[in-house]
Amino acid sequence: MKGFFRLFFGKLFDTFEKPYYTYLEDYVIFSNSAASLLSFLEDYEQKNLLKNSPVFKKAWSDFANSSTLFLYVDTHRFFPQLQTIMNSKTWQELQADKESLYKFPYWSLQLTGENRSATLHYTMGYDARATIPNMEEELEDTEMKEEATTEKELMNELKRFYIEKFQGNVLREFYPEGGLKSETEIREGRRHGRHREYYENGKLKLRGKYTRNLRKGTWKYYTEEGKFDKKEKY
Repeated sequence: MKGFFRLFFGKLFDTFEKPYYTYLEDYVIFSNSAASLLSFLEDYEQKNLLKNSPVFKKAWSDFANSSTLFLYVDTHRFFPQLQTIMNSKTWQELQADKESLYKFPYWSLQLTGENRSATLHYTMGYDARATIPNMEEELEDTEMKEEATTEKELMNELKRFYIEKFQGNVLREFYPEGGLKSETEIREGRRHGRHREYYENGKLKLRGKYTRNLRKGTWKYYTEEGKFDKKEKY
């Protein structure tokens, strides 16, 4: 129902033409994108969460357990997204400082209040050894993401969400202990779309794409420690 969420949650939902949502334990999760919501659920099921990130744990250790506002930014993940909200000149200037910016893997702030006083706590992490990811790999990641987006556009987003989540067109294999071993998108009974495999410790082992049961594009392989190992092109 159009306007339903705005009625209860305010003007924030004016820009949500189709506010998708789901329940997760004691929370209701909203999104204006069914694909994003699905991605979030998959990450949650695979325990790919901030609370399991060593970098986030380090940042969180500097703050109080409760606050009015808490903000955390992963610089390495956030930096590439800036290009979409900046003009070309500003983006080029920022690119010139990229090496320095990447040495600050995160920044976070917390606002706490007591009685009539407020305290703002701000921290930035620093890692002198941090390096800029290989630009060729970044380009390939972008191309793979664009290809995946193109595939998703062929099907109504909401319809795709229900098919993937409830009608089983994502083939999953599991280790005897219950951990996820692999997941592959299926179309008309054939491997067609994204494919990922995982080690027993949950780390990503490889990722790539199938087209009608055949490997296509760039496939990337990783070590059990999560580091990039090699790539193969098909």
